[in-house]
Amino acid sequence: MTRATRPLQMRDALGHVIPYSITDSKLRIVYGTNTLRWYGISRTGTLITASAWRVYQETVNGSGNTIKIDYANGSNDYDNIWDSSVAVNISAISQADPGEVTCSAAHGYSTGDIINIEDVEGMTEVNDGYYTITKVNATKFTIGVDTSGYTAYTTGGKTYKRTYANYDFS
Repeated sequence: MTRATRPLQMRDALGHVIPYSITDSKLRIVYGTNTLRWYGISRTGTLITASAWRVYQETVNGSGNTIKIDYANGSNDYDNIWDSSVAVNISAISQADPGEVTCSAAHGYSTGDIINIEDVEGMTEVNDGYYTITKVNATKFTIGVDTSGYTAYTTGGKTYKRTYANYDFS
């Protein structure tokens, strides 16, 4: 099953969608703060550990009134993942052992953090990877990978310390 499938859309033998009723579902609520609530909806009988949950975040004001509802990935599809991480722009990556990443602003990471790198041009070998870093200073860290044989960095890229809430809210 891919993330693009909609596990709650049950189909009959001819492939037609079986109508879904809210009474056929179960709901999980996690209170992140006094202004954020995380919800997960799935069909009754779905295991807590199954990837068949629709996840969304409700923002409430001080009076407890809903002011915004956001679905994971901006869609009310069953993608199961909410990502509230913030991008830090990359300004350079060295061809070294280990490769050193320079950010255009303070990254806020600590040694041992796991970060994700995306959208790098030139040294595309690092794209979509997750790396356990060693902090060098406020704008630099190493990724624990020998990048000396990689294509030279040219421009772009972002790093993320991913913050996820998925179907089991972990």
